Formats: sequence, structure tokens, C-alpha cells
Amino acid sequence: MSEEIGVNVVAGKSKGEAAETLAEAMVGLTDTFETMLEDIRSPAAEFPVRQGYDKFREDTSVFLGELQIHGLRLSENIKSGASAAAKNDYDASEDFQGAWPGLSRSVNG
Repeated sequence: MSEEIGVNVVAGKSKGEAAETLAEAMVGLTDTFETMLEDIRSPAAEFPVRQGYDKFREDTSVFLGELQIHGLRLSENIKSGASAAAKNDYDASEDFQGAWPGLSRSVNG
């Protein structure tokens, strides 16, 4: 069990930045996939085989586009959550000044 109360804002911001880095790495993933698939599809001379590659590309390209969007939204949400927690802590900090007997655990430590 954790020995702290609240949100570690610094860690939250750091995790948001890590998620953003991963999301940015996915930008262009659809284009890379399309190019790669075209390279392996071209030698396939038979129509049914080429048609299978086309269907796979169509289905997967939609998924990869959605994945990129979700990754960017996730990073924004993590960072927003850390910012909201920091603002909430700041707004409430005056209410807890000199609280007695105090907490036995660190807050946002």
C-alpha cells in the first residue's frame, strides 16, 4: 500500500510527456504501413491475393489512424489530469494550513 495521499503532480506530468512521446512516434505510422504493404503487394500477381492485401490495408489503415488519435488524446488527458490536481491542491492548500493533528503520510510527496 502506498504511504502517501493525493497525486504526485510531477510524476503525472512526466507520464503525460512519455505518452506524448509515444504518440508522436506513431505519427506517420499509417503512411509507413501503406508503403510497406504496397511493396509486398506489388509482386502478388494473382487477383485474389492482391484483393486480400487491399482489404487488409483498408481495415488496418483505419485502425492505425484511430490509434494515433487515441495516443495523442491520452497524453493530453494525462497532462490535464496532473494540471487539474496541482490546481486543486493549490486552491485547497490554505484550508489545510495549520491543520491539527496533521497527517501521518506525506501529501503529494
